[in-house]
Amino acid sequence: MTLIKKRKVIIVFILLTLMVVILSQISHASFTYTVQSGDTLWKLSQRFGVSIASIKSANNYWSDMIRPGQRLVIPTSSGNTEGQKIHTVQSGDTLWKLSQRYGVSITAIKSANNYWSDVIRLGQRLIIPTGSVDTGTSQPPSNNGGQGGYTAQDKNLLSRLISAESRGEPFEGQVAVGGVVLNRVKSSQFPNTIPGVIYQPYQFSPVLDGSINKPATSSAIRAMEAALTGWDPSYGSLFFYNPTKVRAGNYVWSRPIVRKIGNHVFAK
Repeated sequence: MTLIKKRKVIIVFILLTLMVVILSQISHASFTYTVQSGDTLWKLSQRFGVSIASIKSANNYWSDMIRPGQRLVIPTSSGNTEGQKIHTVQSGDTLWKLSQRYGVSITAIKSANNYWSDVIRLGQRLIIPTGSVDTGTSQPPSNNGGQGGYTAQDKNLLSRLISAESRGEPFEGQVAVGGVVLNRVKSSQFPNTIPGVIYQPYQFSPVLDGSINKPATSSAIRAMEAALTGWDPSYGSLFFYNPTKVRAGNYVWSRPIVRKIGNHVFAK
């Protein structure tokens, strides 16, 4: 082999090596996921540890609705922009504690994750934008309904209602029941606290028959936590009911139906 041929072989080898490196970096920056039945953007963001905004941006897709069979590009954590890190929520973590630990504002954390609830859950993965930023407070925010925070008593009551209202229903349906309660708390049509909504006269049958006093199931507790993190499978509904158990002519039949999950219909 002549010297010129040897040089050509070396050059080709170097180019091929560079191509492999580049392709490897690209493949690790993102991957394609096919949407399955029951998937939501919130579920995908939690499963893959990326924000909903990142998924939407990677796909140039800005709707909150996804459908089975849809193919989405999922940016991986290695594909996060420079100046960010991923934090997995540990027991005792709060957004205030994370803002103090990393020196960034609570608003910056929420914005990086397109996540606006004040409640975070164990195991949740959050993008933390790094950099020294004024956190805006030296004390943790007060824990009251007006601030979006809920007491242990509120959470226990909500989980017991979910348990009593949706025992045997799909997990998504249980979360949706919690979502209805929280939607009512935010609505001017109902009381602005969880106890106020749940104990409002003639609204929930478990309050009338006493079954709300039974301990919540483990799935109901998980559903309560999911609802408090912002997942709302009811899509903003203010009502839910089982059509086979509600008499014809009841007020809820006049409400616009949003969707059906298990045995429950959810309506606005």
